[in-house]
Amino acid sequence: MTTMVCVDAGVIVEARTAKEAARIAAVTGGAHLPAKEPGKLSRRVRLTGDFEAHRAAVEAVTVLFGLFTHDGVQAPSGWTVTGARFEVQWPQEPPRVRSHFGARRYAHN
Repeated sequence: MTTMVCVDAGVIVEARTAKEAARIAAVTGGAHLPAKEPGKLSRRVRLTGDFEAHRAAVEAVTVLFGLFTHDGVQAPSGWTVTGARFEVQWPQEPPRVRSHFGARRYAHN
């Protein structure tokens, strides 16, 4: 996982909504940045120090956020998505399995 350390300049967290950004600012003590429209707040919060010190508080509000350097350049998140394929053995009672598949299909429809 990537660690961002920007002690003097800080790091900017972008939430999905301005309301989430306000909650992030409240729990971290960060500065809620203004929006382009006068009198409104943006979805961004400027944090000071090491982001890892604030990570738990930010993730308590939302796990869907973007990270930017102090000058607005998006930083890589460091998250990795992996997938796996595997084969399972067919159980001894095929009617029971068919019943479960039917129930799943019925619930989906």
